[in-house]
Amino acid sequence: MQSTNRQIYPRLSIFRGILLVLLLHPAQAAFTQRTCETFNNYCVEANPQTGAWCFTSTIISRVTTCGAPYQAAFNTHLNEGTAIGYYSPSGQFLGGSNYPVPASGTTYLCASALVQDGSLTTHFTRCSDVTRDNDLGYSDSCGSIGLGPARAAGCY
Repeated sequence: MQSTNRQIYPRLSIFRGILLVLLLHPAQAAFTQRTCETFNNYCVEANPQTGAWCFTSTIISRVTTCGAPYQAAFNTHLNEGTAIGYYSPSGQFLGGSNYPVPASGTTYLCASALVQDGSLTTHFTRCSDVTRDNDLGYSDSCGSIGLGPARAAGCY
């Protein structure tokens, strides 16, 4: 009986270890699929060369200044060095494109892209409220032409 217990208990320990790792490993979410807002032609999609999730836009429209309530998030985003960032209302960086958006509370998404504006290539950054993963926040957003992170890892 004792040799049978020695064979079973190591298997249970391994099973418990694997189960513990699976339970403690946070789920990665936020952007898991190409997500677009067709009215303004904004998208978040995976860069085929780097695998990074990037904000893209072919037109710049409906741009409004990033004031309250987005100003703190916008200012932090410009210094963060990421194309896609999630922020608290106070401007605290919460995470990049894989940040799982909580079901409650206020979360702002700021996203930056390099865009063509005639013969000029410039930054386009927008911030908005988001309430779920794979969401660009279609209302109450702000944007800015000419301002964006100097570099966004894997995107530009």
